[in-house]
Amino acid sequence: MPKRRRLRSAGVRTKRWPRSSFDRREQLLHKLLPEEKGILGPYVKDGVTSYMFDMGNGIVGGLVDGDILFRSSNVGEVYSFPYNLRPWAREYLEANPHLLVGAKVPPRRRVI
Repeated sequence: MPKRRRLRSAGVRTKRWPRSSFDRREQLLHKLLPEEKGILGPYVKDGVTSYMFDMGNGIVGGLVDGDILFRSSNVGEVYSFPYNLRPWAREYLEANPHLLVGAKVPPRRRVI
């Protein structure tokens, strides 16, 4: 059986291994905006599992995109759906409550 040779790149730098997705998510929690902290605070401080938010809420949408919140049901009210905090995020925020300092309650939608 012939020996396998290692191929070397000809001066091409290889990419570094990407950081794990868990590290990326932890970094997101360290960079939360005050309004995002205001949304996440009651989940941790009050121990609540679900909150109803408008489907068009951009702050909640960003937290869903960051894999911090998820829509827990497809059944909701007219424009509101229940959102839960991911278990990894709850554990991390409970272990690091200082990340929620400076929370600001996001403004509510004005009814015309």
